[in-house]
Amino acid sequence: MHQAILAYLRELKEADNRLVIYPWKSTDGLGAKPNLPVIRNLDKLPTTLNGLRGYLPGLRQLRQSGKVYSSACLGMDKTLDQVRTTAGSWLKSNDSGLYIQQIQAEQTYTVGWLLYSIQSMDTQALQTALEKHVGISVHARWQMINTGHNRDLKDSEKIKALHLKVDSDL
Repeated sequence: MHQAILAYLRELKEADNRLVIYPWKSTDGLGAKPNLPVIRNLDKLPTTLNGLRGYLPGLRQLRQSGKVYSSACLGMDKTLDQVRTTAGSWLKSNDSGLYIQQIQAEQTYTVGWLLYSIQSMDTQALQTALEKHVGISVHARWQMINTGHNRDLKDSEKIKALHLKVDSDL
């Protein structure tokens, strides 16, 4: 896993040589890690899973597909679109992506889901209206409603609704 992460970050570093990786302040079960240094040189990237989680919280590898997922707090001089354009062919050929989190927070909390939400709803307009009304960032995302038996359901039987997420530190 470390080699795959390192290859990914090297490609981003080639796209923007000023790339830095910031540590996350949240905990991973071992306690807060406020004294971790900013990584400017990828040779300083931790090699252990626990060390990586100080910079890549929620780091996990799916058993069946082998894909690796995580969040990261990256600093770049170039825009996300510029980095994606430069690294695009590598990202595509390696089945990788680079996305901005809708809520700029280390952890989000699902506050609920909207009954009677339908796919034709304008989620961006809804998010904007909710943010104005409550005064905090809100992200609306289509997800399956947890029925307790989700693994046994066929795709046609899965019930989805707009789930509302907010920064868990609020």
